[in-house]
Amino acid sequence: MTAVTAHGIFIAEHIAKELPQMDCVVNVSPLMREIISALVYGPLEPPLQLRDALLGQLLVQELKTVGHLPFYLPWPDDQQMSEVCEYLMRHPSHANNADSIAQRYAMTSKTLHRRFLKSTGMNFGQWRQKMRLIKSIEMLLQGRAIITVAAQSGYDSHSAYCVAFKKTFGCPPSEFIAAARNIKNNAQEMSP
Repeated sequence: MTAVTAHGIFIAEHIAKELPQMDCVVNVSPLMREIISALVYGPLEPPLQLRDALLGQLLVQELKTVGHLPFYLPWPDDQQMSEVCEYLMRHPSHANNADSIAQRYAMTSKTLHRRFLKSTGMNFGQWRQKMRLIKSIEMLLQGRAIITVAAQSGYDSHSAYCVAFKKTFGCPPSEFIAAARNIKNNAQEMSP
């Protein structure tokens, strides 16, 4: 398991119109992290203090400027495509191709591709590869060997996995792991 801290912040609809209209994952800078902490652990009942309103405005401004990270995986709103995605997530290393998946769900490959693209905005192969890579991050952070992660993520070779990882996330898995460890060590040093 990987430790995660999550906070929910609701932004008024009229303000949210200024933000990206599609779901995305963004880099949370140290400034944003502190703003979120201040807002989450601040007073929860109205009336809000001027400080809280200003922090909220600053957070929205920061959200407008941050780059999107490649960790977002769209989930289909089509029930059957959702079932396909759940199956793929439970079996990331299976070598089933689109034809066998389509047959499993009693449809043609062409129908699977059309419905998948319509409901996720990504084609089947792109979605599956990104899902495998995103799921592999947890294994990397648990300290598993890259060659093991590659095999458990459905890649035939270490090098194929590393190429796909670098193409998607901008760095090879070894650099990703080193950066994650560095962030974790810095966070531990800063905590009381």
